Amino acid sequence: MKSKILGPIFSMMLFLISSCAWGGQMILESKDVQFFKVSDEFLSKSNLLKISGLAFHSSLVVKEITTSQEGDVLNIYVHLVPAKKGLTGNFSYEISFPETVKIVRFGNNNIIIWKRGTGPIDLNYK
Repeated sequence: MKSKILGPIFSMMLFLISSCAWGGQMILESKDVQFFKVSDEFLSKSNLLKISGLAFHSSLVVKEITTSQEGDVLNIYVHLVPAKKGLTGNFSYEISFPETVKIVRFGNNNIIIWKRGTGPIDLNYK
């Protein structure tokens, strides 16, 4: 009888401890985006990439969007946090990047969403 009670309690304690260690943030992955849209515009010295969508996590919202560049690859990260007043799961982001960028990737899984010469990659194949 004790093991039936202690099991769920232990699981809940482990979940709470891991949530605290997690820091309350995670990176959105492309597989968890509904209505994902990528479009581009060519400007004189750089490109403008527009991304938008809805984070498909019921209790998480978008806090911020950051980028990092590694050589000719640009990485985009959508940071999620537990639901807070004034934030939503929707995102819309525009980024200008130089002609030296050949590939744009999304999330920690590095899913390619744009390639120079090809343009936006359609991820709505689900």
